[in-house]
Amino acid sequence: MDYLLDGAGRDGAHGIGARCAGLAAASGLDAGRLRDWCRAVAPIVAITYLRRPGAQAAVAEMLALARE
Repeated sequence: MDYLLDGAGRDGAHGIGARCAGLAAASGLDAGRLRDWCRAVAPIVAITYLRRPGAQAAVAEMLALARE
C-alpha cells in the first residue's frame, strides 16, 4: 500500500487510481481490491502527511479517498 499511496497529491496520471490500475495490470491483482485496501489505510497515512511541509494536496487526496 505504501507504493500506491505514495502517489497522493499528484495528478490523475500519477495518482493513487493510476497506480492501482498499473499494479493490477502488471500483477494480475484486482484493481478494486487494491483501491479498497488503499481506502482503508488512507486515514492513517494522512496523519503522517500532516507534518510534511507542502503536503496539503496529499492530505486532501487521502481524506477524499477515505470518504469514498
